[in-house]
Amino acid sequence: MRSHQNIPVLNKLWTSDAEAGLGKGTTSKAALARGILALFVVSALTAQAQTFSGPTTSAPSERTLNPIPDDCKLPENVPPSAVALLQTIASAPDAKTYSELGMIYSRSGNSKCAIPAFEAGLALDPGSTQTRYSLALALIENHQAKRASDELRTVIERQPDSFSAHNALGLALQDLRHPQAAAEEFKAALKINPGFALADYDLAQLLSSERQYPGAIVYLKQGLSQSPTPELALQMKTALAAAYAQSGDYAACIPLLEEAVALRPESAEFHFELATAYAHRENYPDAIKQYKEVLRIDPNRSDAELLLAKALLNQSNVEEALPYLRDYVRRDPTNAEGLEILGDALKDSSRSGEAAEVLDRAVRADPSSYKAHYDLGVVLGRSGHVDDAVRELQAAIQLKPDGSEARYQLAQLLARNKRTEEARQQFAAFEQIKQNDERQTKAAFLSNQANDLLKQGQVREAVDSYQKAVSLEPRDAKLHYNLAIALTKLGDHAAEERELVKAIELDPNFAQAHNQLGSNYLSRGRLADAEREFRAAVAGDPHSAEALNNLATALGRQGKNREAEALFRQALALDPQEPLGFVNLGLTLAAEGEYAEAEQDFQSALKLDPGNGNALTALGMLQGKTGHAAQAVETFRKLVELHPGAADARVNLGIALGDSNDLQGALEQFSQAVALDPNSAMAHYNRGRVLYALHRTDEARQSLAAAIKLAPNYVEALMLLGVIEHFSAYATQLFERVVALEPGNAQARFYLGRNLMQEGKKAEAIAQWKKAVEADQDNLSALSSLARTLSQEKSPEAPDYMARLEALQKKRQLADRVKELNNSALRAAEEQNWPQALDQLQEAIDLCQQCEQIGLLRKNLGLIYLRKGDAKGARQQLELALKLLPEGPDMLATTQALQQLNGSPARSAH
Repeated sequence: MRSHQNIPVLNKLWTSDAEAGLGKGTTSKAALARGILALFVVSALTAQAQTFSGPTTSAPSERTLNPIPDDCKLPENVPPSAVALLQTIASAPDAKTYSELGMIYSRSGNSKCAIPAFEAGLALDPGSTQTRYSLALALIENHQAKRASDELRTVIERQPDSFSAHNALGLALQDLRHPQAAAEEFKAALKINPGFALADYDLAQLLSSERQYPGAIVYLKQGLSQSPTPELALQMKTALAAAYAQSGDYAACIPLLEEAVALRPESAEFHFELATAYAHRENYPDAIKQYKEVLRIDPNRSDAELLLAKALLNQSNVEEALPYLRDYVRRDPTNAEGLEILGDALKDSSRSGEAAEVLDRAVRADPSSYKAHYDLGVVLGRSGHVDDAVRELQAAIQLKPDGSEARYQLAQLLARNKRTEEARQQFAAFEQIKQNDERQTKAAFLSNQANDLLKQGQVREAVDSYQKAVSLEPRDAKLHYNLAIALTKLGDHAAEERELVKAIELDPNFAQAHNQLGSNYLSRGRLADAEREFRAAVAGDPHSAEALNNLATALGRQGKNREAEALFRQALALDPQEPLGFVNLGLTLAAEGEYAEAEQDFQSALKLDPGNGNALTALGMLQGKTGHAAQAVETFRKLVELHPGAADARVNLGIALGDSNDLQGALEQFSQAVALDPNSAMAHYNRGRVLYALHRTDEARQSLAAAIKLAPNYVEALMLLGVIEHFSAYATQLFERVVALEPGNAQARFYLGRNLMQEGKKAEAIAQWKKAVEADQDNLSALSSLARTLSQEKSPEAPDYMARLEALQKKRQLADRVKELNNSALRAAEEQNWPQALDQLQEAIDLCQQCEQIGLLRKNLGLIYLRKGDAKGARQQLELALKLLPEGPDMLATTQALQQLNGSPARSAH
């Protein structure tokens, strides 16, 4: 059967000493084990076939009944249990027998012969969904992913809730190199059946192949919590170990591999991976034991020989390492790394002749190896071949000009050979390199000291240490970046920006610096600059969930919601345990009116962190926006219980209580918010607003004045205080400030005109009312005042405005009648008086025609049809309503009703 895609194991798990610039016997930790090769692969597709069941329906297309190919009848291709079935088919072919034959071929690993058997079964019974599904699995096994995906889509059309079919389609799409679509199918399988561990495994493997290791870890742990079969559990644990290794978390990786070794003690691969994990943790004694086990099980594992030798050299066991190195080189005489390590070991074992011969071969195998030239030069110098030694050391210096050890050895040889001036130059260069090294060491010490100070909260002292380090190493981009981070904590954003720009100038691909600079710009509202920097950060590190989140946030603030949504999803795939990622995605979806999906994301965030303030706030606001006031109150109460000292939480609870007509409760929350944060203009404003609604005008005036003092341009507070101050000169000033801030505020212009008229400034009042009507042609108050005043003045404009006033009044009367009919129809529907309800709504629609309420009327008519049982009428009206309604609760209710009619679930946000 088909093996699930695993991350391949690299033969060369560590870089060579020369590549890493390390000394004798040092194992480089720069390279990562690419993963674990699971030796006991679960027959995943067979497992899926066993879980698939369901009724059959007619097929979309017909198939021709073709005979089983002759080569599938050859003895070597026919399992014993298939012999009788082939005989039955020869005499009396039927669909069930063909399907059973296909299953036998599949279980024996012969998908090539399984395919024609299943196709023959479908030709006789086109409606067999089980046979079609089994055919798809065989096609996947036979690397015919396109055909498999077509068959599986047919299966899913018939059985949308088949988690096995969704998972198999994910495998086919993965083979077709459509990773995003594949991931959606795996997630669909898990949504249908959260306990389907195989989908967790397949999704994790897909994420690992995309280098999205944090996400892979989450799904593997989730799958293991479902108590999978022992074989699948072992495979998932080894895949989890690989993901941990890729993330550099060898401490988490090792126990999983130890368990795998205990379960499969004769698995050379498990011992090999465990040894490598030990080596990365510098636990060389245990690494040596495990590599020896590998060679006991499989003496031909030359990669284990080399790594065992390197581990022994790290323990200074040169003599024990030499036989393994010699055997490795014997197996592969031109392998530069093996020759170089063997030559290095021989160099330090007083075998100069053999060392020179091996190192000469190493240099010829890889002329670009600094280490091989250097070691050869040292060996030649020791044996008196000075000219040859000088030549090799000069070659080493040319490859690595800052190689201090090569310059020192060369200087010694030149001095010994009386080449004084050349020796002096090399000693001078050596001293310069040494000074540079000392300066770098001192800068590193200061940087580490600053890191510790920063952790202890001594920010100013940390900044001083970073600045000293930067003065020593002004071209070190990382030091400038670290200094910028410290400056951020001091609140010196200008200096932070300067250091980040310098870091990027020194290293244009410094993703973290681009990300931090973007955050600096974002906090100051420089959205275009922030977007540019975040895009650079993502380009430098495509797997940074933080950078993806930040870029999406910058795009969302610019109204680019769809692109932001896609990026938030990418970030979540990388880090599915980050609640803020779900909150951000939910907010983006809410901005697009996709409220149900947004709520799912907020709930996902709360599942990860039940006390997450951002998620609770977003959920409560969404509930309030969609008309679920009681739920919003409950959510904000929970937020206040969890964060009793947060003024904003109490403001939000107060608003929700106000929307539920609990004004006293709202006042209590706003008052507590003011007590918690006296500088919150929003808390003062909302307190004033509810006091005004409670007719406590003097107290409202004081709260609104406090809000304006804190935020002089707070339009809502200015407006309400102006209303309270009524015709006073102060009220006029307040309305003038609102109009200056919002020239299109029609209501403010009406009030300003009213006050100006009271002050005898008729011309100015008329000018304000005209502007109010220009801003809002349906502002009845402004239009009425304007028409009346112009008529009194006998202005030639008066008839036009009077006509507009009469038209608006008729429009209002019509709207009132439409509203009356709508309400009466809803009451009739509650009494199941369907004829009256339908007649009154139809009358309202006829009167309304294209008025503002037309979408709401058609929604209500559709819902009544739905309750009455008239699916056709309901669908027609609801589809019309969906085109007419603005975003909000009514559109959401319409969408949900249509989904109920169509029998399809809402679009999933994940």
